[in-house]
Amino acid sequence: MRRPRFDGTAAVFLAAAVALVPRAVHAIDHTNLDGGRPVRLEDAYAIAHREWTIEAGFRLDAADGRTGRGVFGADVLFGLLPNLQIGAGGAAVSGSAGPAALGRAEGGRFETLFNLNQESLTLPAIALEGAFGFSSSGGDTDTAYEVTAILTKSLGRVRFHVNGGYEVAVDPGRGEDGERGRLAVGASFAPGAPMGTRWVIVADGFAEESERTGGDGAVGGEAGLRYLWSERIVLDAGIGTATAGGRMAFAAGAGISVAF
Repeated sequence: MRRPRFDGTAAVFLAAAVALVPRAVHAIDHTNLDGGRPVRLEDAYAIAHREWTIEAGFRLDAADGRTGRGVFGADVLFGLLPNLQIGAGGAAVSGSAGPAALGRAEGGRFETLFNLNQESLTLPAIALEGAFGFSSSGGDTDTAYEVTAILTKSLGRVRFHVNGGYEVAVDPGRGEDGERGRLAVGASFAPGAPMGTRWVIVADGFAEESERTGGDGAVGGEAGLRYLWSERIVLDAGIGTATAGGRMAFAAGAGISVAF
């Protein structure tokens, strides 16, 4: 099944809105994980209320020892409420490769994340995320719908994260539908916290089903760094590997997040 391809329209309009709306300057929280920056893990907290964040990155994938594709992605996020963020974006893709080994796969995307609670001594923070992906090709519109439950629990300098999602994809041009479950478990570590740190180290392991009935699911792992360059800019870099049906995929990527 084809994945939705990004045409850039949503991100362009939201980026233009960023430039036109007056706003106060916020210091970006570099310990707050967003999917694809640099790994697929997300934490259960929304970005700051009324904060805009623009995220962009480039990833190079290789399958079975061959360079398969380059992926450039961009997202625009907005803190609509203290516990609710919305966003739009996607990725332009060149070439093809095996199972995704780092961050999100390609496709246009609208998303919203709602934080249900702050973590306590006994309970983790919990959030729900919904996403809608789309693309148009040959007069047909491919769509994908996804819902994800996110858990985050802190223990000293370490934050533990669990992301469990379910996706349904529709390809009317080929008369195919597909669905799959996803699970990612990992942790992030901020050396020097809580006194202050510029670095966050993050790693995860993941498993996801194939979209097609009887297809091979993928398992893999990722690791990366986030660096607080300034109060409004975070740089990130990561590597990942995945395997599905005996095929191996590797990836390396880097990106930037800017808050307004």
